[in-house]
Amino acid sequence: MKWWPKRPDRDRAAVEQVRGSRLPDGWPSWAIPAGTPVRIIQDSSWAGPWASVFTGTISNMAAPEPPASTAARPDELAYWVDFDQPQQDADGDGPYRKAQIWDRYIEVLQVPIHGTGWRHGLVAKIEFGCDYCADDQNRWHGHVTQIGSDETRQMILLRCPRCRALYENAPQGEDETRRLTEDEARTLYPNAV
Repeated sequence: MKWWPKRPDRDRAAVEQVRGSRLPDGWPSWAIPAGTPVRIIQDSSWAGPWASVFTGTISNMAAPEPPASTAARPDELAYWVDFDQPQQDADGDGPYRKAQIWDRYIEVLQVPIHGTGWRHGLVAKIEFGCDYCADDQNRWHGHVTQIGSDETRQMILLRCPRCRALYENAPQGEDETRRLTEDEARTLYPNAV
């Protein structure tokens, strides 16, 4: 089997020809950045949509976009992913070297930290309540309201002023944000919620 080199310009033109419309260019600020190494996983309820678990990289061929399906979750995005090795789908079709993958099947392996390199290791994906609180700059620079703190654990509790979602973060900002339920927030920050 011949493994073709990555050619985003030719790939983009071919996909646009098949779909009959242009691929998106505007990359959402909360989306996984192009060039991020990822693992593609199978659905927990069936052996698909791919035949196996494998790795790849978020492609810069086109910006992520909402999947064109009623089965998509609210705010779900589909990313173009360049596969490290050719892959077959769950039906045995392929091999494919690239595909558009819904974010529920993507695990980020390395996360770029604004100008300071890469944080290694599997990072939990966060389901943000809205675009406003998904924007790192809003969480890190005081636009998402701090409503509590835990000096012992050196963590702060944040609430989005728009969707009311709760998050835990370190006061320094650029770390892994964790979304909390109301019950989790009450347990960790009893005087804040």
